Amino acid sequence: MRDFLQPDFNNHFQEMNLETRLNLALASQFTALDYIKANRQRSRTMAFLRETFANVNCLLTPGTACPAPRIQDSDLQTGCSDARTTLRTMRFMQLANLTGIPALVVPVGYTASGLPISLQIMAKWWDEALLFRVGLKLERFRDVTARPAIYYDILG
Repeated sequence: MRDFLQPDFNNHFQEMNLETRLNLALASQFTALDYIKANRQRSRTMAFLRETFANVNCLLTPGTACPAPRIQDSDLQTGCSDARTTLRTMRFMQLANLTGIPALVVPVGYTASGLPISLQIMAKWWDEALLFRVGLKLERFRDVTARPAIYYDILG
């Protein structure tokens, strides 16, 4: 795998965490044909979205597929590299990332244990104004006095 990497990159390879090294190893296995197939799938998905947005103004999904993960004390010292949680938190963002449609994630409340939850709004290309209008409406329904167990007011 390292043969294709630049010399300076090779010098730092062992300093990378396991998840980063694994991602690089996996990425090096993709071929030009894989890239072409992925772009064809992207084109099909974009065509499907064009048809969908002819009938609806926006798509609503959860912001994440799970509540926000708790930050452990050890995470503050060494960081956290949990691929499963990362995939779950990004699950609903993949459509916008793949197709380039605009998306907005709005906080909508808290779980019973006080962790934040959110809603994602996606609109057709170049329709960010709609996202902001819908997001503003959602924020007006939210209890703005509710706060998570640990809260830092960075704007106050």
